[in-house]
Amino acid sequence: MSDEAIKLGHQGRHEIVRRHNERAVLRAIYDSGPSSRAAIAASTGLSKPTAGALLENLAEQGHLRTATELIEGRERQTFHFSDGIGLALGIEIGASFVRGALTDITGNRSIEPVALPTPTDRNDLVDVVRNVFSEVHTRAGSRAEDVKTLTLAVPGSLTDSGAAIALSPTVPSLEGLQLTRRLQLGDEVEIAIENDANLAALGEGWRGAAFPSKNYAAVYLAAGVGMGIVSDGHILRGARGFAGEIAYLPIGADLHDPEVHARGALEVAVANADVRSNAELIPLLARTILSVHAILDPELVVLGGARAASPGLIEGVRSAVGAIVPFEVRIEASPLGTDAVLIGAVADARLHLLNTVLG
Repeated sequence: MSDEAIKLGHQGRHEIVRRHNERAVLRAIYDSGPSSRAAIAASTGLSKPTAGALLENLAEQGHLRTATELIEGRERQTFHFSDGIGLALGIEIGASFVRGALTDITGNRSIEPVALPTPTDRNDLVDVVRNVFSEVHTRAGSRAEDVKTLTLAVPGSLTDSGAAIALSPTVPSLEGLQLTRRLQLGDEVEIAIENDANLAALGEGWRGAAFPSKNYAAVYLAAGVGMGIVSDGHILRGARGFAGEIAYLPIGADLHDPEVHARGALEVAVANADVRSNAELIPLLARTILSVHAILDPELVVLGGARAASPGLIEGVRSAVGAIVPFEVRIEASPLGTDAVLIGAVADARLHLLNTVLG
């Protein structure tokens, strides 16, 4: 091998190491917020000179900006994400409303969510999603080109390619719809589509009952029933993206009923449970949570969604579970109410925004 080839090889390895370290620095600021050189060095394991050089380089690239803050009685230079990185927007497509909200890469900027009624016609639905996108960034005083990432939360499962919605019993007009292509928002916006229960789980990990756990499940009770699974901090999707589709658990209904075949036994059972009382819902949820716990062994299970707010439901489920098994199963009520899916969509868009910076 020639000296030139060896030199190029060394340069290539050096570049890989540099990019890896830059990613570590950016991720540390993403996770912890504005930080000093010393704090970045401590959290990444890099030496202070190396961390300092990387921070200066990232500031020169426009990814970071500096500020002077008083820390422990002394003025220190801290590094923040640049305002020019852009915005992350999340949209939840629900049975009744299409809602949108945004944030910046710090996660601190937000506006009151925009909500428009969900139409039944698919062409009208595309228009409403587009209108929510426009209204959200306008209300925030931003331009469309400031939005770099968009995550769409849909009540259903995606096709294998992720390009279209395969099943959506609560919003049938979504089925078969290639929403990303139909929106025509331009190449500047990176669009992701994700199941609403998965995003509700992300929301719980970001701002809800699951923080700071990296291994948990979130059962979501709204117009339907779903579950998001987070394993080692990432959504667990399974081979075809159907992980967490607990609507089809063989619990609570006649498995030979055609409606059960189409919608799922648990979905039908939950839908038919008396909304005036928890007597039917509690044993259904106890069996569901125990089935999930036996297979996944999560650190905790979060129960959320509109129907989960019923007085006494959480306590009843905890009691029912405790009467069946001899070990503790941690069950927590979501503090996010009906906002869990939208918060999760914004969280996912924010993570995609970080990835655009990481390259």
